[in-house]
Amino acid sequence: MTLRNKTLLIISVTLVGLVMLLYFISQTILLESFATLEAEDVNQNVERATTALHDQLAVLDSIGGDWAPWDDTYTFVQGKNDEYIEENLMDSTLTNLRLNFMLFFNSAHQLVFTKAVDLQSNDAVDVSPNLLDYLAQHETILNHATPQDKLLGVMPLPEAPLLFVSRPILTSNDEGPIQGTLIIGRYLDASEIEKLAASTRLSLSIRHLDDPHLPPDFQTAQVALTPDQPIFSTPLSSTQIAGYTQIDDAFGQPALLLKVSLPRLIYQQGRTSVVYFILSVVASGLTFGLVTVLLLEKEVLLRLTHLTQNVNQITLTRNSAGRVKVVGNDELANLAQNINQMLTTVEESETALYEAQYLLEARVEERTAELSEANRLLKQEIEERQQAEDALRQSEQRFRHLVSSISDHIYVT
Repeated sequence: MTLRNKTLLIISVTLVGLVMLLYFISQTILLESFATLEAEDVNQNVERATTALHDQLAVLDSIGGDWAPWDDTYTFVQGKNDEYIEENLMDSTLTNLRLNFMLFFNSAHQLVFTKAVDLQSNDAVDVSPNLLDYLAQHETILNHATPQDKLLGVMPLPEAPLLFVSRPILTSNDEGPIQGTLIIGRYLDASEIEKLAASTRLSLSIRHLDDPHLPPDFQTAQVALTPDQPIFSTPLSSTQIAGYTQIDDAFGQPALLLKVSLPRLIYQQGRTSVVYFILSVVASGLTFGLVTVLLLEKEVLLRLTHLTQNVNQITLTRNSAGRVKVVGNDELANLAQNINQMLTTVEESETALYEAQYLLEARVEERTAELSEANRLLKQEIEERQQAEDALRQSEQRFRHLVSSISDHIYVT
């Protein structure tokens, strides 16, 4: 693998590791922070919904405070004001006050008069038997020990939860003795919940705790809600989250579950922010990586490539007199200078070797010439000796011939 490829690989692996690390951090820290903010927002909206319910009870209490401590009501429950019904208890009275019913009891807890309407059709209806049964089972609702005593809250009736107020019937001066009890109420039916949702701009739903068909998310909330955790929130999907709280009845017993559904705007904004953050990191990393590669290419890799090419060219031509180009004042420049110094040393060594070889060849030639001259002289000497030997033999032959001639002459004589 080339150095350039290794550089690209290291930068790529580093960038991928950085992105993965930042993604993990954003998931575990940033999104957790957004989830915490989302849960706090859900809790605030659940509190808004419960406050709206309390405001409804406060409105009912105010209405009860207008009707119960009133001389006309005071005399009516005693049977002394027959015109009271015709003058005050018309259907329109309840519809204008948005009351489903008004119940008048005397001091003996006897029901004196009832008035009920359907707020959807504005028609008069009978009082719910479930309401009367509930009052019969909870007579304390009719008991008021002092003129200031009152009771307001929720009745978990089967047909629908009921907001009610029970006040003692007094004179217009809020004085007794107490002559009975006025109970007014408004059902938390689908229509009323829609009005409540519209006023709070929240998506609301209310369920009885003892509902046999309680949805799974309500069941989960019912288990999770405790005195230490009065509000429970949980995501329903990637786009919806819900908050739950328990609503007690007038006696402080768990009665209803209130659910507030909200779009996960905060969490989605958090995810969007994380995505943009990761994209910005990737873009920054790519830009940084590209700049780093270009700088490395210009300042290191390209110069190293040229240096390698110069060295290869010198190697191929076996020209120790060649030199590499020195650029800059850094490690690569020092390397190029060292290479040139090495080439200078090689060149000097080659020159010295050449001179030594030349001297050796000269001495060899000189010695060869000497040997050749010695050989020539030796050959000349040998030739001279041969000539001498030949001459000597010839002389010997002539001498022999002469001796022989002398002997023959002596003999003949």
